[in-house]
Amino acid sequence: MAERTPREVRALIGGQWLTGSPRPVHYPYDGSVVAMVHENTVAQVQEAVESAAAAWQLWRREPAHSRSSMLAKVSEVMSQRAEEMAEVISRGTGKVVRDSRSEVSRAISTMAISAEEAKRISGEVIPMDALAPGTGKLGFAVREPLGVIAGVTPFNAPLGTLCPKFGPA
Repeated sequence: MAERTPREVRALIGGQWLTGSPRPVHYPYDGSVVAMVHENTVAQVQEAVESAAAAWQLWRREPAHSRSSMLAKVSEVMSQRAEEMAEVISRGTGKVVRDSRSEVSRAISTMAISAEEAKRISGEVIPMDALAPGTGKLGFAVREPLGVIAGVTPFNAPLGTLCPKFGPA
């Protein structure tokens, strides 16, 4: 891998890039600094949750075709940046690039599959005639987004454990 200037990583919350306490991320192979990650405060994490909850109010109204298109775009952009993502994973985890490429490939597939499945979320018709008052009646259930989720991703498979949480959510 080519030597690079350590990248600076900050959180994007409510459309704003936040600055926290910088902390170095070391390449496990040789100890060199590969990134400076800004750690966020408890208040900034709370702000992120509140921002996500506000965004959810808009996102939950998005029709299936729109959610599908957005997830497909994520998969497309990931495909275009696959080599860059594999290198970042390798430098942050110490994985060989071949394994990081495999992780990226699986993540891209997960997002593509999530885009397709977003169009297939449907409801269920339920006959209500199990009891006499329900004779001739039907009920139905519709799947709806529940709200904001939090996912923990380990250092050794950051993208491979993020996408199976993010895509379906």
